[in-house]
Amino acid sequence: ATESDVVVSLTPIGKENFAFGLANGTIGVYGGEKKLWTRRYKHDVRDMAIFDLDDDGEAELITGWSNGRLDVRKRETGQEIFKERLSAPISGFCLSDYP
Repeated sequence: ATESDVVVSLTPIGKENFAFGLANGTIGVYGGEKKLWTRRYKHDVRDMAIFDLDDDGEAELITGWSNGRLDVRKRETGQEIFKERLSAPISGFCLSDYP
């Protein structure tokens, strides 16, 4: 995969890390200037978010795709820990933490 395409999503992770999504379907995370991981899919990235979904103190990377795919990954390694295919494309995320 190449990181020389149009950036369609850029999501900060703390002060020095960030997740990115490119027009060619590549997603990944940088820690400072070092690439931690990348993955490439044939669909378009629609939105990305960082959120602690499982309340373990570590926020996960959530990605929504043009084909309705929603996946959740460990931000440090890119390991997929959840995926779901919805019947319509993802247009964006709205996140909130309820007590």
